[in-house]
Amino acid sequence: MIEALSLPLGQRRLLGVLVRRELAARHRASLLGGLWFWLAPLLALTVYAFVFGGVMAARLPGQAEETGLAGFTLVLFGGLALATFLNEVLARAPGGVLAQPNYVKKVVFPLHLLACIDVAVALVTLGASLAVIVSGTALLGSVPVTAVALPLAVAPLVPMALGLAWMVSAMGVYLRDLGSVVPPVLTALVFLAPVMYPRDAVPDGVRDWMLLNPLTVPVEQLRRVLFLGEWPDALALGLYAIVALVVYFAGFAMFRRLMKGFADVL
Repeated sequence: MIEALSLPLGQRRLLGVLVRRELAARHRASLLGGLWFWLAPLLALTVYAFVFGGVMAARLPGQAEETGLAGFTLVLFGGLALATFLNEVLARAPGGVLAQPNYVKKVVFPLHLLACIDVAVALVTLGASLAVIVSGTALLGSVPVTAVALPLAVAPLVPMALGLAWMVSAMGVYLRDLGSVVPPVLTALVFLAPVMYPRDAVPDGVRDWMLLNPLTVPVEQLRRVLFLGEWPDALALGLYAIVALVVYFAGFAMFRRLMKGFADVL
């Protein structure tokens, strides 16, 4: 357990170098470079406003009812930003180790950092999206004081995503079909989470089962603190944090165990 916490922290300098390299590589040949980290959320926000607000005339409770299309779009985009973060991490996980055979066979490299790099890069995108959402909320009126708890509301999703990424990336070395299975599963997670609709709109028999979705609690807590002006649900967030830590440690243990056979498979 201590090793699972100390290894990423002990390699933080190397992790920082690799994350900066990955961020630079993503937009190296583009004209606007790093500005795309801010422009991409703005463009996505515009598309969501047109499709879900203008065409589908959808609505969510809370701020969306008071501020119309603009408020609805921000509420929707908040949930989609968290879904995009998890999808970005897990979509890359099945091929994370497979794409770096030299790290496995020829170079002494802490392979657990590969998933950490993906999580850190996805966090940069998530941070830009949340900044756009907070700015938009401020333009519509005022940001509630409960918004200071926004980092607390979404933080447990990080160890959850990292633990799942370790599991998927380790299994992906042995099960090559996993790369084809993960995308539809991720799509299902988005539609089975209260991203585009409130959980109250779901029948009672299904509502509680949605809590098994790793996106449900973070999405609901984000909306509480940022749009409804309520403090996080301590019980729900605390239980989710405990489960996230269990997934984190289990993922690290699975990766360490399966890592011993990577060289033989590759």
